[in-house]
Amino acid sequence: YNHHGIQTLGMKYRSDDEVAQWRERDAITSLEEAMVSQGVASETDIEATRVAVQAEVDAAIAFAENSPLPDPSELLDNVYSEVEA
Repeated sequence: YNHHGIQTLGMKYRSDDEVAQWRERDAITSLEEAMVSQGVASETDIEATRVAVQAEVDAAIAFAENSPLPDPSELLDNVYSEVEA
């Protein structure tokens, strides 16, 4: 299941109208528009950033997919801090 558990059952969590309304308020898009309108960045700068970030994400995914699986005995390593008595 996804985080709300119903979409995989063919049910929608939010209406298409609500999703569209929230997309209009997208913080990243709003920031990009403000940066362009204030002359802080150009559309070219923003697109270059998108490309660079996507390349970084793609490299991280490739690294993870090509890495060996951890040993099951290490499952709880570095999960809990040591408590001093």
